[in-house]
Amino acid sequence: MIAFPQGEWNNWYFGWHAGISFSSGLPVALPASPISQSAGISGFSISDSTGAFLFCSEGQNVYNRNLTITPNGSGLLGGGSSCQAIIAVQLPESSNIYYIISAGHDPGGGPGEIIGLHYSVFDLNLNGGLGDIVPGMKNIPIPYGDSVVDQLTATRHKNNKDIWIVALKHGSRNQYVSYLLTSSGLSTTPIFSSTNLKAKIRHRGVFGYLKISFDGRNLVCTDSLQEICYFNSSTGIVVPRFLFLTDFPSIVAPLRGKEFSIDSKYLYLSDNGNLPSSSYVFQYDPTALDSISFMQSQTLIGQGSGFNIQMAPDWKIYLGNYSPFSDSINVIINPSGGGTLCSYQQNAIGLGNNHNYCFPQFVQRYKAYIHSEGQCQGDSIHFSGDIWPPADS
Repeated sequence: MIAFPQGEWNNWYFGWHAGISFSSGLPVALPASPISQSAGISGFSISDSTGAFLFCSEGQNVYNRNLTITPNGSGLLGGGSSCQAIIAVQLPESSNIYYIISAGHDPGGGPGEIIGLHYSVFDLNLNGGLGDIVPGMKNIPIPYGDSVVDQLTATRHKNNKDIWIVALKHGSRNQYVSYLLTSSGLSTTPIFSSTNLKAKIRHRGVFGYLKISFDGRNLVCTDSLQEICYFNSSTGIVVPRFLFLTDFPSIVAPLRGKEFSIDSKYLYLSDNGNLPSSSYVFQYDPTALDSISFMQSQTLIGQGSGFNIQMAPDWKIYLGNYSPFSDSINVIINPSGGGTLCSYQQNAIGLGNNHNYCFPQFVQRYKAYIHSEGQCQGDSIHFSGDIWPPADS
């Protein structure tokens, strides 16, 4: 049986005027867009289930499907030098409402310019069907998110319907915070979880990504070290497992870019150095029981990568180049293959004269599970699925 995912991931606008569409089944560079990132920021790029582009953001403005800023779409508070500055998630059981969650700080200021977590509500029915932020529902502070500057992601609840917003909170005590989005809206009372990460907010600091595996079971996060955790998608609780620091010549800092294979079997970490020869992508076993066995699973996949790394609708993982001014991106063709069987390819996709930086981020979804009942020859077989949003047909 061959199955194709729905099209919510199909169009990516990112970097300096760059874009890719997966609607044909293959990645195709899009014409230059007006969007330009001022730093290493992962924005978002939203399409509908048919793959039609709807709206996007680089962290500070919302652009409609015509790639013009919506009337109430400027002045969002995602940005600064945060990698995961902003994400948009569709309100469960709604066809037109999206929650935009932002985290950032002012890159020109000191520690006092921390902006923290905020949310805005976007309605596709406004502005003649082009969509806009609902008046009075922009940049609303999220309680307990005041010291979040980075490390913001989202994943499905175990019920495959609701959504967890997960971030790392810095302060007198660092903690993970998980907020649940249901059809009733965003719960502003988070689930708090402990972490062994101790670094505090740094001026112009870029800590790196927080990623949750596609099966909703594992979480990896970075500040000055790296941490592997369990994630409970029913409760939103994060349970730290162990810390690690990549052990490889010329790697002196944590690898910021993170992504899991679609079957959650492998974890990929990447970063960019000043040269292709000092920019690496590694593969690890995220199910390892301790830091020793985890590091023993480390496999160098290739060089010349950047820290922007993202799973795509074709189940391949795409990576930026070591230079943000490069006009091509790299790819891991078979992320579920062990070691070099994953097939890393440099400069696989050209972007025309446009440049890459951080890719848009998406909700880390569960796979769609198809169940069947009935095995006897001549009898009916009944199929059902754990799919959200529900299949169109």
